[in-house]
Amino acid sequence: MRINPTSRVLKIFKLNFHLIFFRKMSIRLGRLRRSGKKRGNSPSSIKGAKQ
Repeated sequence: MRINPTSRVLKIFKLNFHLIFFRKMSIRLGRLRRSGKKRGNSPSSIKGAKQ
């Protein structure tokens, strides 16, 4: 399987986008559920991140 430079860039871009998006969502969820859970490491959030 050959690696195209464009696909490589797209992969990096996708990873960065997911990281930023997940960070924003985790901050938002943390503000909402700060009293409920100490950490946002619930299995549902991990599954959502992998999709």
